[in-house]
Amino acid sequence: MIYSLSNFINTSINQFFCNLTQLFKNLNNNPMKQLLATVLLIISGFSCINNNPQELIDEDRMFSKFSKAHGMNKAFIEFAHDSAVILRDHSMPVVGIGQLSKLYSRPDTSFSLIWEPLYGAIARSGDLGYTYGTYTLKLTDSVAYGTYVTIWRKTPKGWKFVLDTGNDGLAE
Repeated sequence: MIYSLSNFINTSINQFFCNLTQLFKNLNNNPMKQLLATVLLIISGFSCINNNPQELIDEDRMFSKFSKAHGMNKAFIEFAHDSAVILRDHSMPVVGIGQLSKLYSRPDTSFSLIWEPLYGAIARSGDLGYTYGTYTLKLTDSVAYGTYVTIWRKTPKGWKFVLDTGNDGLAE
């Protein structure tokens, strides 16, 4: 996680200076214009970096709570983007809300699936992000644990997942 943060900061700083250099070349050495451009670039740079992943983590937690309250099948339909993809072991990807609706049309009262996000990030553009964490699958006579990753897209209706996959086998 520390490497990802430092990589992000280095990339952001490099992009900032590349943009600043290009801007200065276009301002014909006018010091006032260069100062104004620098201030505007700094302000816009900070506003671009300020994508708070907490809103996405909170959305993922609401997704899990909805699954606990209404069942996994209903939750996965409710929080899916129209073009969502589910990757499952030993099967082809399930693509689109129509296929997800078919997959999740069976009763799901014999088990419950809940999860807890451990980390989330939002792209600089603010419209794409991801979360990952751990899940608990409670069956009638057993409990399974695993990890997951979900990729999200921001829509006018809020965050919707566009890809979800998990791995079983996490020890208790």
